[in-house]
Order: sequence, then C-alpha cells, then structure tokens
Amino acid sequence: KRYGVAFGVEFLCWCAIGYALLLTKSRTAYAGGITAAGLLVCVTVFSVVRTLRGRLSVLVVMIVLTAGVGIGGYLTGGIDRLVWEEAPKSLKYRMEYWQGAMGVIGEAPVFGTGPGQFRQHYLKYKLPESSEEIVDPHNMLLDVWSNGGMIGLVGLIGILGWVLWRGVKLGLRGVESSTNEMSSEGVDPVWNQMGWMLGVVGMLTMYVIGGGGDQELLMVGGVWLGLMLAGGIWLRGDDSGRSAEWGIIALIGIGVHLLGNGGIGMPTVLIAFLSLLAMTVPTVAQEGAPEGRRLWMLIGWPVGWGVACLVFGALPVTNASDLKESAKFARTPESRLGLLRQGAEADRIAPDGWGDFSVALTEEWLRQPKQRVAVYEQALAAAEEAVRRDPYNGVRYRQAASLMWYRARVEKDPSFALAAGEYFEKAIERSPTRADLIADAAAAMELAGKGERSRELARKGLELDELNHQAGHSDKYLPEKQVEELRKIVEGKQEPQPLSEK
Repeated sequence: KRYGVAFGVEFLCWCAIGYALLLTKSRTAYAGGITAAGLLVCVTVFSVVRTLRGRLSVLVVMIVLTAGVGIGGYLTGGIDRLVWEEAPKSLKYRMEYWQGAMGVIGEAPVFGTGPGQFRQHYLKYKLPESSEEIVDPHNMLLDVWSNGGMIGLVGLIGILGWVLWRGVKLGLRGVESSTNEMSSEGVDPVWNQMGWMLGVVGMLTMYVIGGGGDQELLMVGGVWLGLMLAGGIWLRGDDSGRSAEWGIIALIGIGVHLLGNGGIGMPTVLIAFLSLLAMTVPTVAQEGAPEGRRLWMLIGWPVGWGVACLVFGALPVTNASDLKESAKFARTPESRLGLLRQGAEADRIAPDGWGDFSVALTEEWLRQPKQRVAVYEQALAAAEEAVRRDPYNGVRYRQAASLMWYRARVEKDPSFALAAGEYFEKAIERSPTRADLIADAAAAMELAGKGERSRELARKGLELDELNHQAGHSDKYLPEKQVEELRKIVEGKQEPQPLSEK
C-alpha cells in the first residue's frame, strides 16, 4: 500500500513538471529538467546495465532522443521557436547582468549587500545598454555572493560539493548498495515531519491573518498538507534510500536551472532548494526515541517559529497593508492621510509606507501649493523618512527631489531648484543610467542657475536616450518634448516654465 501511494505521488509530480515545462519559455528550466531526467534514467538503467559498453550505449540513445525531441519540437512549433532563436540575445543580456553584478560584489565582497538589497546596489553598476533593472543577477553563485558575501558563497559551494559527492558516491558504488549505505547513516524522520508541519502552520497562519481572502495561498497550503500526509506514508523509515536518490537528482536539476536564472533568494525557491537538500539525507526510524522529545519537535518548534514569524514579520506587514487598503475608502482627506500615516508607522522597517504617505500629502499640497506650505513640509519629511529606511535606493531620493522640484517651479525659486538638483544628483549616483532622471536633474540645475552642470547633464541625458533608441528599449525613451528641452539647455536657449497650480 505504501509503495502504491509513492507511485501515485511520483506520477503526479511528473505530470506537474511536464505541464510546467510545456507552459514555460525558460531555456534554463528545459536544461535543468533534461539534466534531472537524464540523471534519473542513468541511475535507474545503470543499476541494471553493468557493462561500460552498455552504459555508453544508453547515454548515446538518450542524447539522440533528446536532440530529436528538441529538433522535432522546433520544426513542428511544439516548442516556441523564439525560445531558441532569442537564445543569443538572452545570453547577451545575462552577460550584461553578470558584469554589473561583479561591480556589486566588488563593493562588498566579504559580507555582501544583505538579503533583498541587490537591486539598489546593482543600479549603480548597471551597463547603460542593459535591458532591465533586475532584482537578482540571474545566477545562483553570483546571487548568493552579492547578497551574502564570501561567507554565503563558501557555504553554498560547500553544500553543492557535498551533494555532488553523495551523487558520485551513489553512482560509483551502485544504486542498491549506495542507498542502503546512506540509509544506515540516515536521520530520524521526525526532522522531516517537523519541517512539513512548520510549512503547514506558516501557510495557515498567513491565511487566517489575511482575512481568508487569499485563495491561492489556501490552495498551496492544501497541496502542501497533502504532500505531507503522503510523504509520511512514503518516507516513513525509508530503508530503500530512494528519497535521497531523488533528492540529489532534483537538486542537481534545479541547480542547473538557477545557474542561468534568478530565484535562489525568493522564499518559494529557497524552500524548494532546502527541502530537496533535506531529502538527500534518508530517514531511518530511531529505536527508543522518547515520545516527549518527538512531540516537542513536531509541535513545539513549528509553533514557536510560527509565533515569532507572526509577531515580527507577518503582523507588521499585514497591518500596514490593511491600513493602506482602508485609506482607499476613507471619506475625507484627513481620514485618508491619518490611515496612511498609521500604516507607515505599523511597519517600522519598510520604506514604502512613508513613500505612499508622502505621495498622498503631495497631492493635497498641489491643490493649493502656495497656501498649504505646512503640508509640503510634511510631505518632504515623509519622503526623507523613506530615504532613511532605504538609503541605497535612488527612487527614494528622486521622490524627495521631485517634491522640491515641484515647489521650485511653483515659486520660481532657485534655492528650491538647487535643493532639488542636489537630491537628483544623489539619485543619479545610485542609478546613473536613467535618462529621465538625468533630464529632470538638468532642468532643476538650469533653474538653479547652474548652467555648466545643467548642460553636462542634458548632454548625458541625450546620449542615454540615443543609446536606448539604438538598443530598442522603447520603455525608456524620453518624450519628444523633454528631448527638445534638453537640446535647448545644451544650446543655452531653455527657459523653465512655471508649474501650473491646477
């Protein structure tokens, strides 16, 4: 009965993988899937075929079949032809991403930028011709190195080396003997069960505090619970070592995929990676384990971690999100601003709440800009709070600079234009390839009377706009009116127009 459930789980997993590969256009996903499938076939067949000649024949057949499927899919259109035809361009983009990522690594090679901080630092080193403002370097090794520094990279290499060693050990000694040997080194299955329990508790917690509206989260939680129950039957005292065998193969496959794609820092991908890593150690029921200890591990740890995540992670984020949503339905501007401020204060770490609060205050100020200076001061203070929480992000400086630039154009005051220009310069330091940002800075410096710097920025903005046109980055083109204004600044003919009070 247990093996019948195991076969059913395996079949469903293969169906899900096949369906995902049909939908995706990711070349690295194809590479990882083919690698994992090939290794699985090799391990299965090599346990039966013992001769070197026979194994080589199997490898040749596999290569021919894979090539045949790929060519057939391309000719028939079963696989989108753009997947193959755009491969050189995709590789070129990745080379640009990796070059920029090396600049980030050079800035903090030992300790890294910290989790989730790559993009803010990357924009400083992004190549002008690069297509995207990426959030990760699209390479597992560079991702871990840039975020976690050399310490994280050494840890990742150690993990991958250990997995490869286990895989080679399995292949060299034969599947049956290797898995039996690994099984004798296995751990108590309570550790696996505890991990599954923690996942279920986390998902149910998020569903409850979210008000029960996230149906996708409920669906994922149900699948997770089903896998936990099936896995409890499948892997209970897994004396065959099959879970270790599959874990190694799947981990190698996802590793191949992540060498050319982003995601190792994403929670879902990281959980999958760590789950596969845990599978490489087979489970063996431990004799005489105290029931009290097992119960504590199964319930105490997941509940403890769940409460910690709830108090320090989920609740602040959820409260801030709920207050922001409530602000959309506020009846008065004062009520709306009050809710947005509460939302900003609810999550003490996140800068977005203060940014949203600043935007709302700016909208109120622009209704009567000359009469409501106090509201302007509040908006600027909120924007600076966002800067304080996210100091490496040029977007935060640009928000404050834009606010000052609004006031400079309203009042035709060079002092506000100069302050705006200085904040624009700070934003440019962190994102030097944004043509629109440089164009705004040039206009501010022109109004501030800094003609030489204004012309320098205008020329730079025009150069970047031309480069974007050559590269075909249509989403980064400057409006024609703004291009004309930059040309006038270069020629010394531009006279900034006051901002309408409308």
